[in-house]
Amino acid sequence: LIHFYKRPRIFDRTMSESGSDSAPEDVTFEAARSVALENIKEAAKAIEDQREKRKTAKKRKIEFLKQQKEEKLKRLKELESQKLPEDLLANLTSSEPVTEDNPPSSSQDIVENTRKVFNDDG
Repeated sequence: LIHFYKRPRIFDRTMSESGSDSAPEDVTFEAARSVALENIKEAAKAIEDQREKRKTAKKRKIEFLKQQKEEKLKRLKELESQKLPEDLLANLTSSEPVTEDNPPSSSQDIVENTRKVFNDDG
């Protein structure tokens, strides 16, 4: 993760000047150590930020799915309340009156699609 973030580079005046023949100054152990610790802290902070982002995204998704489930259950409950009771439906289908206007259906009343084929033979 360290390579994703731009790190400030430490340049001494002698390093930034081109054309000087002198060797670059040695960086002290304490300065190198502080830079390394700073880089480690930045990397740890970046990792923690990513974890926090994932955590909040997961919470939002769980909350959305929970809300969606509640809405679905509410719709189903509403539809169930509009539905006729099962025993009433069972009584209606078994006790349908037969009258002259409503004769029992027979296979002769059913009109099927027919296909006519004309031959060119003449």
